[in-house]
Amino acid sequence: MTLVQTGPLKGHITGQVVEASRRISYRNAFLPALQLRVEAKSYGASLHVRMQLPWFVAAFVLLWMGLALIGGLISGVVMLASGQLAGLLSFVFPAFGIALVGGAFAFEARKAHAIVCAALTPVKFDARGRVQAVVQGNAPKG
Repeated sequence: MTLVQTGPLKGHITGQVVEASRRISYRNAFLPALQLRVEAKSYGASLHVRMQLPWFVAAFVLLWMGLALIGGLISGVVMLASGQLAGLLSFVFPAFGIALVGGAFAFEARKAHAIVCAALTPVKFDARGRVQAVVQGNAPKG
């Protein structure tokens, strides 16, 4: 295992797998945990990137949202059964929580994606090993 502590990412490398997160100077629970796996292909290499919430954040959000959903459903049904239309608001709060977590994660995931793409821009080399041109588009499927 090799530790990576320089540049915009921090983490470790084990074989063909890199597990990392963005290096930031502030605290953010929605910072995605990156798992990058390199796979050899006939045209070079393929990189598979997986981003997810850290396990403890995902567990906390699941517990919190699960309890909020159960409480919201119970109170919403009781209020609607008694003719109070305000019971519909009980169904809005879980949707707001999902949007909040999803939006914060997506915002941070886009930043991490940009860093990975910038670091791994494909290039063509000439016979002397110098960069000839930046390759545009995606590698062939296969």
